[in-house]
Amino acid sequence: MSSHLHPLRSWLGRPAVALLAAAALLPGCGAGAGEAVTGVTLTVSSGFGASNLKTFPTPKVAGEDTVLRLLQRNTEVESRDGGGFVTAINGTKSGAVDGEQHDWTYYVDGVAADRGAAAWRLRSGEQVWWDFHASDAFPGGTPAVVGAYPRPLAGGFDGRHPTTMIRCADPDRAACTTVTERLTAAGAKLVPGTPAGSPATDAGQQAPIQVIVARIDQLAGFGPEAASLRAGPEESGVFARITGDRTLEGLDQRGKTVTSSATSTGIVAAIRRSTNAPVWIVAGTDDQGLRRAAKALDEDQLRHRAAVIVDQRGARGIPEGPTG
Repeated sequence: MSSHLHPLRSWLGRPAVALLAAAALLPGCGAGAGEAVTGVTLTVSSGFGASNLKTFPTPKVAGEDTVLRLLQRNTEVESRDGGGFVTAINGTKSGAVDGEQHDWTYYVDGVAADRGAAAWRLRSGEQVWWDFHASDAFPGGTPAVVGAYPRPLAGGFDGRHPTTMIRCADPDRAACTTVTERLTAAGAKLVPGTPAGSPATDAGQQAPIQVIVARIDQLAGFGPEAASLRAGPEESGVFARITGDRTLEGLDQRGKTVTSSATSTGIVAAIRRSTNAPVWIVAGTDDQGLRRAAKALDEDQLRHRAAVIVDQRGARGIPEGPTG
């Protein structure tokens, strides 16, 4: 894997699929023994949840199972290199689709894995999502998604980042209240937020997951993750782009603009840079759009989606349009 790629890319693109052959030899990797694992879910889809969606709310799972073993217990899996890479799930095989390489990527609690599926030992309550999509469209891939809500905002991920910090551009606005109420009801452990222009608390693996609540013209003051929405998926991993002062564009998987709005439109997205905690963005073109985004913090509206744009028609997943 070339050194210029995103630090997570070795687990996201073609190798996204990610099953380190050596890790498969580790003790307990799929042996099924050990303490019971409960509350795990499994989803298999394509196009960031756009089609071929199959959800296992109560999949077959045993103690000490890995993500790979969970997949094998519940689906038909093909792999190569001695189990090193998943090449097909339920008959959908890695390869060229409309001239672009498509592969399987997996997320746990809304965060793209940083290791092979044979090396990820399951914990109770984890939500595992395998998705088949274009793997070479953007170098950084899509390192974080909103489709496991309320995880990781409630509970953290991979045993890390157990708290959440809400950072509001206007703390007295209705959108900030809505986000706080919804996360409290979801069981998130909230810590006091810091205002725009101030750095968020940095505590390594215990650093809180940030939720930025702001109009899109206010995002730049909340750090590089929030500001990266203006650069598009090449930087943010989100299939949306901010242009001008308050215009929000929805993009397809190739980064082409499909929709564009400067009024009453919101977005909910998750952005992760390097190995930092993900930063969630709840933003709007204006106050009405921001309120709509805040109200979209809902399991039914976010489930199995990379990110959503919200307007008068409701919430819809992005990338926009045909997703292969």
